Amino acid sequence: MHPRASGQGVFPRYGGGWMHQFGHVYALQQELLNPQASNWFRAVELWHTARHEGVALNSAHYTSILRQCVQPKAWEASLRVLRQMQREGIRPDVVGVGCVLATCADADRISEVEEVFDEFSGKMALDSVCYLALIKAKMAGGRWKEAIAVGKRQEADGLHFLLIYVHAPP
Repeated sequence: MHPRASGQGVFPRYGGGWMHQFGHVYALQQELLNPQASNWFRAVELWHTARHEGVALNSAHYTSILRQCVQPKAWEASLRVLRQMQREGIRPDVVGVGCVLATCADADRISEVEEVFDEFSGKMALDSVCYLALIKAKMAGGRWKEAIAVGKRQEADGLHFLLIYVHAPP
């Protein structure tokens, strides 16, 4: 079935349909992949919309969402996104895992940092961001010796330190 003529030459009248749906999906994916985006709430909202619309998300989409969920108040959302990736069989990259670890560390979610670090340390080569998050979590819990052991492990793995964390008593 062809669309009705609009009376404006040879172009058919736009009436929605598959072209409209494709445009919507394209815009949604472009917004998800925007490297300048930094609104974690909007990223999670887009993630839910994409899942509802049936958009197939890949590792780049999920990493972009996790990159935006680095604020401490977004720690639950970042863990939910990471777990959904795993349920869908999408392997997170080290950037996404580092974002989850950094978010949980900044939110003082010590057990979550340890759990995620332990889970992924055997699956991929974690970077300095991941180690720093674990060190911060151990130090926030007052476990200084464990934090030093993590630093020694990082050094043994040949990873440079991003930050030297010093806590001096008042």
